[in-house]
Amino acid sequence: MRSSLAILSLWICFNIDVTTACPEPPKVDNAQVSPAFVKTSYKGGDRVEYSCDNGYVSLRKIVFVCTENKWTKIRDVECTLKRCEQPTDIPNGQYKIQGDGKSFVVGTTIKYTCNTGFQMMSRIDTRTCRHGGWDNTLPVCEEVTCALDLPSASRIKVEGLLDYGDLMRHGHRLQFSCEQGDILRGHKEIICQSNGNWNHPIPKCEEMACLLNNTEDMKVERNLNQKGLIKPGHRIKLSCLVPGLIIKGPKVLTCQADGEWSSPFPKCEEPTCVANLTNMIVEGGPDQGVVTYKPQDNLKVSCVHGLILQGENDITCLEDGEWSSPFPKCIVRNDCDPPPNLNHKNADTLDMLDQRKTEYKSAETVKYTCLATYKMEGDPHLTCVEGKWKGNFTCIEPCYASQPEMDKRNIQLKKSGIERMYCPHEDHLTFVCKSGKSQKRSSVEFRQQCRYGKMTLPECE
Repeated sequence: MRSSLAILSLWICFNIDVTTACPEPPKVDNAQVSPAFVKTSYKGGDRVEYSCDNGYVSLRKIVFVCTENKWTKIRDVECTLKRCEQPTDIPNGQYKIQGDGKSFVVGTTIKYTCNTGFQMMSRIDTRTCRHGGWDNTLPVCEEVTCALDLPSASRIKVEGLLDYGDLMRHGHRLQFSCEQGDILRGHKEIICQSNGNWNHPIPKCEEMACLLNNTEDMKVERNLNQKGLIKPGHRIKLSCLVPGLIIKGPKVLTCQADGEWSSPFPKCEEPTCVANLTNMIVEGGPDQGVVTYKPQDNLKVSCVHGLILQGENDITCLEDGEWSSPFPKCIVRNDCDPPPNLNHKNADTLDMLDQRKTEYKSAETVKYTCLATYKMEGDPHLTCVEGKWKGNFTCIEPCYASQPEMDKRNIQLKKSGIERMYCPHEDHLTFVCKSGKSQKRSSVEFRQQCRYGKMTLPECE
């Protein structure tokens, strides 16, 4: 009896509806199972609801139901980032989303900028979407203005000032000038920029004089009676205080009527000699272009082919940075060598060989004649131009018909008795068939013209 009861108990345990039990509820992005629905086990028909994580919301409840050992989602909803309301625009400015964001969700940051002519007056120019909405306050853009601060005793004249109380806004221009006898130090025109500052410092009017621009290693000498300001007409003499340095530039400068020096202020530098080696060949070195040399350096140069050297070919750099002789130049040779050799373009000069000169002056000409049977085309003269012969002519070769060639085609010259006949360019030859032969149907005409050394021969059969 007891064993029967035990067997009945086991049968009841194993026949409980385990087939409808479900595992733990599924994971849902950005959400957790609501506490009221958390259980240690779930059976068929059980229902769980989810709550979105902080910062996320869903349009409807997320619900799963246990059915046939698995969880089934009731509706297609999910937790998405909470959105903020449309950001507020500001007067005279606009905002732009920072980064790659396109919607106003939690974490999105926008940055405000001011329109042209206005400047940001708020310390913070960004707002970020938080759980409770946009943080920070709206920034403020105010119109840009520039202030003009002139000393009360200033003698400067200003054009472009507005009426009392009017503001000088972005883009406003002011022009400055001085009374006669004064000089303007600074820019004649300044413009109010978008940051509220002028694009240049406000200039000043000073008594007409030249400013010294010398360095600490330079000595300035002036006449004893020229004290105080260096006025127009005054002269100064410059020299270097450091041994081994020399003045690079004019040593004497004159103050001009406009308050500028007669030449840019020079500098004290180590002495060097400048060499422009364009078109030159340097003995013992591959130097090219503009090169500097030190005192005692020796330079030997020659010119590239076609140019001649004007000046000394052996010079030395001196202690004062000057060359021992004026630096030489490579110039174009104007004279010409004898004209081209015999048979130049199938032509020869009319000059006899013993009459040719070794050198021809610029603009001199020589006349050519074509070799026998060649025909001249163009001007037969060559002219000496900057050391080169210039001209353009052509001696055009003739055509000829040999006896073997005519025999091969069963033709002969209409005027017989000549075995090898030359025909100049553009002249004609007339052929006939040999006795007993007739013109081939595909043959060219019997009368042919020589064109640039070529002629098509007729054919008989």
